[in-house]
Order: sequence, then structure tokens, then C-alpha cells
Amino acid sequence: MRGSTIEQMKFGNRPAANRCGLALIIITFALCHYDVLSAQPPRPSLGLKRCWTYPAVNLAEQGMSSDGTRVFLPEDDARVEALSVRDGSRMWFSDLGGEIVSNVLEGNAALYVATGSKNPAGSTLTTAIRSLSKETGITNWVAELPGASRVYLGLGGAVLTAVSDKGKIVAFDAASGARRWDFLLGGNVTAAPYFANGSLIIAIDLPGVVVLSVAAGNVVYKRGVQYRPTAVYLVNGQTGAWGDERGNVTVFDIGSDKTIWKLKHGAAISDISFVGETLLVTSDDDFVYAVAASNGNVRWKKRQPERIFKPSIMTGDVVVLSAKNEGTTTVLEGNRGRLIDQIKLSAGSNLLQFPIAFGDTVLMAATTGLSAYSLSGCIAK
Repeated sequence: MRGSTIEQMKFGNRPAANRCGLALIIITFALCHYDVLSAQPPRPSLGLKRCWTYPAVNLAEQGMSSDGTRVFLPEDDARVEALSVRDGSRMWFSDLGGEIVSNVLEGNAALYVATGSKNPAGSTLTTAIRSLSKETGITNWVAELPGASRVYLGLGGAVLTAVSDKGKIVAFDAASGARRWDFLLGGNVTAAPYFANGSLIIAIDLPGVVVLSVAAGNVVYKRGVQYRPTAVYLVNGQTGAWGDERGNVTVFDIGSDKTIWKLKHGAAISDISFVGETLLVTSDDDFVYAVAASNGNVRWKKRQPERIFKPSIMTGDVVVLSAKNEGTTTVLEGNRGRLIDQIKLSAGSNLLQFPIAFGDTVLMAATTGLSAYSLSGCIAK
């Protein structure tokens, strides 16, 4: 542009007075806009804040639980402690004797846990299922199972179901401890069972997958599979899923026994969870895959630096992924896998079990103690 200047490029060929007026308007608007922005409070960042730490040093490697008010913590030597979720203060403890061999299961009316007693040679002799008061830790009732090194507890309405790693299932009345029904799977359990919608899905080393009705103990579904199943899940009352040692994930219709879709990953499947309308599949190839439950399309995948525990799901479909060895926890948006936050434990500290989440709070049990983290901020003590 011959004869053009920078001033002409910005303001054109307006008279000088108009150019000065326009410049003054622009400057005034910018200053006012800056004042408005600076007067607004800073937008809070979405991340986890540590609220408290309880310095327990004898945490057992079994699943803790919470009712949103208290966290129930399994410890070595069969001690169960109840802590306040608000500030981590101890509310009660109960010494049960023996060794805790199950998850600590929270129910509406009671707390349930299995303990095993051993002979001097180290073999488990008997397994006791206990119902404890959530308020005091006092035992409500005790029932016995054949000896097992691992027991999985689940609730379906008024029925407490205990699944031993040897394939023995016993159901009890949750209120009284009276025996309801027994079932023998005929194989060893190869993955943590999943309880939902009045049903129970179990993986066994025949290999196969079995779905039982919790109320009656009858077989709703049974299917032999080619490879050893390593994770199972019930999507809803009509749809189930399993993952196997070869990295295959199969979603099937319980009523018709039809395969809805099948997907292969790079290594054995260690866990299947559910977030939104998505299956969250954890594989020993160190990836976590978010897969559409309806058709098997992979929505996102994230590689982890090492093997992780079972993911936890917080409010708003926030996913918590915790490493088994190096003490790193990654927090992601469940719908697209975007990073929200990352937490690194102190040197030499490792998590002992998968974190549990409720609402916007997540609890992490480490070798140095139990810590509570929150997305929305901590409640003042």
C-alpha cells in the first residue's frame, strides 16, 4: 500500500480528531474491562486437596469401606477401626482375633468381615463371618465357613453372600446370620466376584463364568470360556462382561447367551468398572481403556507408568487411578480422559489397596497411613 502508515493501517483515513477519539474509547474500554476482570474472584482449580492423614502403620491389604460418615479400616492382627470421615479421628476399634481374610463390607445396618484362624504350620483351619455394629464395633453374630485363604463378601437385599477362593459359596441372613443356601462352583475363583441387581457374577478356573441369583442361590447363567477369566462385571440385570488372561473383553446378554461385542487388548484384564455409559477396562499392558458399553468403541485410553489398583469413581464421573508400587495417583475426567490432577506420595510410601471414593472424597490407604482427599475442599475440623 503506497503511502500507507501504521496509523493508517489501524485507523484507516479517518480525520485526526476521530482517530484520537476512537483511540481514547479503546483505551477506556480496555481499562474498564481489566478492572472488571481483576475484581472477580479467581476461578478455583479442579484438583484434590489432602484433608487429613491417620498415621496407622499396620494396615491390612484387604478392602476398606465407608458409609460416607465413617471409614472402616482393616488392620493386621484382625483389628477393625472406625474413623470419622470428617477429620480422621478414631471412633472405635474392635480386635477380632486371627487374620482378616475378606473385604470389610458396609451394609445399611451393620459391618461384615471374615477372619481366619491358623494352626502353627500356617494353614487356615476355620473362617468366621462376623457382623459388627457400625456404631460401636460390637459383634452382632458369628457364622462359620470352611477354611479359606480369601473370602469375598457381598450384599443383595437382606442376604449376605460369602464366596471363598476355593469355590464354596454360603449365603446368610444379613440380620441374624442364619444360613440361607450353599453352592459349590466346582472350581477355584480366579477374580473378585461382582454383586449387583440381586445377582452375583463369578469367574472360575474351569474356565468359566457363572451368574447366580443372590436371593435363591440358583444359576441364572453359566458359560464355559476359552481362556481363564481374570475380571467380571454386571453392567445391568441383563448384561454382563468378563475379561481374560489373553486380554479379551466380552460383553454378553445374560438371557440369550449372545455375545454383544468382543474386544482384544494387549495383556490380561485386571479389572472392569463402569463410569457413565462407559466400561473402564484395566489391562496388564499398563493401559486403562474407556470403552462404550453399547458397542465396544474405545473412547479414550491412557497409559500408566506401571500396574494400577482397581480404579475408583468420584462424583461427576471423575476417575482415580493409583499405582501399586511407586505411590502415584492420577485423576482424570471419565468422559474424555483429560488430566485433572496427580498426587505423588512421599518417598518409600506405597498404597496397600485400591482407594475408595464416595461423593467428592477419596480415601487412600498407604504404608504410612490413611489419607483423605477432596475435590471441593475440606470440612473445617
